[in-house]
Amino acid sequence: MKKKLIIIVSVILAVALIITGTIVFTPKVRVDRDILSKNAYTASQTAKYVDGDFTFIEDEYTLIGDSGNFELYYNSSDYTIKVRNKTTGYEWSSMVGDDYYIHNADKGKTENTEAVRKKLSNLVEIGYTNYGSKHENTSLNSGDASVKYKKLENGISIEADFTTFGFSVTIEIWVDEDGLNVRVPVEKIKESEEYGILNMTILPMFGAANDSEKGFILFPDATGAIFDFNPVEERRSPVTVDVYFPRDFDLDDIEKNNQQGVKNAIMPFFGLTKGDNAFVAYVTQGEMNSYITLTPSGSVYKLNRVASSIIYRKSFTYLNSAGEDVTEIETDISCETYSVHYSFLNSDDGDVTYSDMANTLRDYLVKTKKLVKAESAKEEKVNVNLQMLMATKAESMIAEYLLVMTKCDDVVGIVERADKSIQDKYRMILLGWQSSGYNLYPSTGKKGNIGSISKMSEYLESVKVDSYLVDDLTTALSGTNGFSEQSDAVYNQARLPVTNSVGSNYVRNPYKEYVNLLDDSIPYYKKNDVTGVGFDKLGWYVFDDYQKKFKLNRFDTVSTYRAMLAAVEEAEMKTAVQRGNAYILDKADYIYDLPKVGSNISLLNRDVPFYELVVHGYVPYSLDIPGNMSVDYKVEKLKWIEYGAEPTYLLTQEMSEKFKDSNVGNAFSTEVATWEDDVAAIAKEFNKNLAFTNNNTMQEHLAVADNVYRVTYSNGYKVYVNYNTEAVTVDGLEVLAEDYIVVKADGTALAK
Repeated sequence: MKKKLIIIVSVILAVALIITGTIVFTPKVRVDRDILSKNAYTASQTAKYVDGDFTFIEDEYTLIGDSGNFELYYNSSDYTIKVRNKTTGYEWSSMVGDDYYIHNADKGKTENTEAVRKKLSNLVEIGYTNYGSKHENTSLNSGDASVKYKKLENGISIEADFTTFGFSVTIEIWVDEDGLNVRVPVEKIKESEEYGILNMTILPMFGAANDSEKGFILFPDATGAIFDFNPVEERRSPVTVDVYFPRDFDLDDIEKNNQQGVKNAIMPFFGLTKGDNAFVAYVTQGEMNSYITLTPSGSVYKLNRVASSIIYRKSFTYLNSAGEDVTEIETDISCETYSVHYSFLNSDDGDVTYSDMANTLRDYLVKTKKLVKAESAKEEKVNVNLQMLMATKAESMIAEYLLVMTKCDDVVGIVERADKSIQDKYRMILLGWQSSGYNLYPSTGKKGNIGSISKMSEYLESVKVDSYLVDDLTTALSGTNGFSEQSDAVYNQARLPVTNSVGSNYVRNPYKEYVNLLDDSIPYYKKNDVTGVGFDKLGWYVFDDYQKKFKLNRFDTVSTYRAMLAAVEEAEMKTAVQRGNAYILDKADYIYDLPKVGSNISLLNRDVPFYELVVHGYVPYSLDIPGNMSVDYKVEKLKWIEYGAEPTYLLTQEMSEKFKDSNVGNAFSTEVATWEDDVAAIAKEFNKNLAFTNNNTMQEHLAVADNVYRVTYSNGYKVYVNYNTEAVTVDGLEVLAEDYIVVKADGTALAK
């Protein structure tokens, strides 16, 4: 008995020592701020302070900057700026004067009231709070601020101290050869304990156009939309779009918005035209906490305008112990420096178009290295993307099991059976390759019963076919192995796990997933000779995490995502990203599930492929509806051609009827046997007629007739797409019904 006791005690002590040793010697994972800093997504331009003082004359503009083709003027009496194009003499102003617009002029007014003048001349508008029920706005010309100035190279630094509320901000404004820059450094914001800044709108009236102007506003709903100036008598409400992701992080609302087709801005641009003059603006810093507002004529003033804003503090609502709704505001500022760049353009032969704006913005993003040409965009070929759904979990009468729909040998077979001329034109995207199957996250990170990934990868690489293993490192389902609601979930401001109303869906901390990617996934990928990694939701979900040890704001989340892409790149693998938020445009080799349409906002007149115009020729992309999942396959094919998108299909070796009672509920007609010939035909057709599109930029997208579009590329080729059910003649060319033609640079049509 004594011996047994000694043995038991010894075992207990040994286990205790092992546990203690594990705790002591296992390094604790912590957020490495150096890694976030190294992979931060920031602007390359910063304000340069110089010695000197300003001499201002009351009620007059003073020249404070001269660079390239632009002059910058400042009026210290009303805190307004003007930017003058030295070539054309055209001026853009942050204010709307009485000489341009009189509020209520139709009621006999001959000048604006002082209150209206101040509203029409706001340089910035600042929202503030007392952390309770008080939410107010103020501005430089409100009388609440004392202002000091410092000199910048070709600009001015405005230090505004709102003494009544105990906070101060610094606004840096300067011109360079590319246009106008406005920057609000977060480190120069000072606050008291009584009041805090909620938000700030930069240049709310910049370029505002009255009803007599001919022009439009470019708005970043999804990939782009146009609001044409159109005077109306009734009152109209502004529309706002969040950049990248909703500011209110509610999983139920996000799912509802997805079902209703509501989109966010995936690129932080906006613009405005007045006839043959225009500006296109881009939020270069802090965009992950920003939103953009289009205010039409008829909303208070008969002025069409568009501006960007940043959120410094978010409000949040939760149930207290008594079951009551409680709304609180963040104590600390949860964003980074905010900056916006404005590029200006004009046309000598007609009105400025959204294509002109896209070309200007592309040049700027390339120059500032926010858009980098991927290796996959350097060849003259069009890939056909095959999303191969490998496996998913399904329910039987007895138990849950892994339903294998496609094996690695099946993937190899598709390529082997293809004509050798098109084998290297396939890109294989593997979904649900893990033992957990598709739509069950976090995944195990190890393959299911689908065969040999390494042998498949080795073969595909031998015939120059890129393959990507796709994983979701963002979301999680309750009860899934490898996920703890306490330690792995993202926490909201109330220090509660972010989940939906029924507690089934969660979001995971990005930095923990980055560590798992480095420690587990990348070694596994390398061991299996994987050529590429696909990241679901990485180009879509951007959020804050308030858990103490892994606290991340949205800027940190984006930096972590970029660190993931960099890690895969350093491991000599390619990267594919879902949806394509702009912060991945210097990192990704391929974008999938790019939104095809916007949010169907009634105020907006039409969707335009502005994002595609900017990105095409630098990063290949495919749209969010596979051809075999579309309502009209022929129309979907034409949309690929019009938008410069690569064809994409969702395929399985087994019949899609087997998905019944599985985690896949929206896949139909996916069998390889049904679509294999169509895939091969598309690969041949696109590479015969449209191979040039991959490594050339889109220079113009234009509606040349009803439902007929002309797309012009940088090599001079033009593509005409006709969606009509009858032939149409445009530019002296006949385009057959529901068809397209390609015209070479010399004006001759390419034989199809």
